[in-house]
Amino acid sequence: MTNLPTPAVAAHYKYNVSWSPEDDEFIATVAEFPSLSWMDENQILALTGLRDLIAEVIQDMRDSGEEVPVPFRFGNSAGASVYALARKSIET
Repeated sequence: MTNLPTPAVAAHYKYNVSWSPEDDEFIATVAEFPSLSWMDENQILALTGLRDLIAEVIQDMRDSGEEVPVPFRFGNSAGASVYALARKSIET
């Protein structure tokens, strides 16, 4: 038995919110969907905006029969590989 979320929900993904001095706004990103982001003057709204977008993308992917990315914390090996490479480059 696995600990995979069934079905995957937007809240299970790895989010990051940081300040963008170039844009003078907060930018939210999600590790499992690297091409998506959300910007807002408010840190919380940047996060919730992206989480809502991810929920819509997940539903669209399901509706079209596409495979939804597995959250990294539930065993997405691609995420583990990226993390291992990043950690190795930092340590050397």
